[in-house]
Amino acid sequence: MIRSLFSQALKSNNSLAFAVLTGCLRVSKESIFTGLNNLKVYSITDTQSDERFGFTHSEIQGIAERFECTDKLYLIREWYDGYRFGNAEVYCPWDVSNYYTSIDNLWSIFLATGYLTQRGSEDGETYQLAIPNREIRKIFIDQILEWFQQEARKDTTTLDAFCDAFANGDAEAVERLFNAYLSRIISIRDTNVCKNRKKNFCHGILLGLLSHREDWYIRSNVESGDGYSDILVEIEEKSIGIVIEVKYPDSSIKSQGDLSQGDLSPYDTLEKGCKDALGQIDTKSYEEKLRRDGLEIILKYGIACNRKKCRVMLKK
Repeated sequence: MIRSLFSQALKSNNSLAFAVLTGCLRVSKESIFTGLNNLKVYSITDTQSDERFGFTHSEIQGIAERFECTDKLYLIREWYDGYRFGNAEVYCPWDVSNYYTSIDNLWSIFLATGYLTQRGSEDGETYQLAIPNREIRKIFIDQILEWFQQEARKDTTTLDAFCDAFANGDAEAVERLFNAYLSRIISIRDTNVCKNRKKNFCHGILLGLLSHREDWYIRSNVESGDGYSDILVEIEEKSIGIVIEVKYPDSSIKSQGDLSQGDLSPYDTLEKGCKDALGQIDTKSYEEKLRRDGLEIILKYGIACNRKKCRVMLKK
């Protein structure tokens, strides 16, 4: 298989001017099984292209300036420098890349690798990012959202506080902590997709965060009353039931009964979204299943999200 691959792709390919094979081991040019000949081998002791096997010191300085951490240059040299190819001293590119790739720089990597595309810039420096198509959106939903949830679960102290705020009826704390989570993933949510998909993304993040409490019985889109509630939570030990309805309101919605009024402010938009969510919970009797299960305390949460902000309202 390897011989056929090398022979057809490299040796007998009339459209090929030259090719480069990289790896840890040398490809034998004496064996009849390689399907190749006339190879030129550059090892780690050769001087030609020796600076291409890693980052040079000048490149490291440029990277450090770009990420505003020139004060860390001595640490980077101590940890990742010292490799020599030919006459060039280079830094390990994998280690250096991992050192700089924080969560704040993740969006740049997604943009460079094609998982996100840009939708223009207002100042020439900060770009609006969007998921380009349905295929990539599915990757985000299936894999990247799961990764975010796993990352969030590492911060058990904050997650415990977030879940406890729901159980304690502390809507202000729920709002503050959920806003903190949403602010970290704004570039994923800020996409040119229909509103329902954006709501589903917020719904999924919230569901993933609440699933941190393994002793809670959590269900999504379950039939209850006259419809399907977004999220139902049963805390059997405390006889608490939680109903959560999520909205993604449009800022162009007018205040009810006032058609002459302009677009709502961002705060009023979220406020109205929460009220609509609570109204839907009552109208559809979403708490019915929780009451049938014998839970004595019912907490109803209306949560409205728009871009990187959310508003949370509670009705007991």
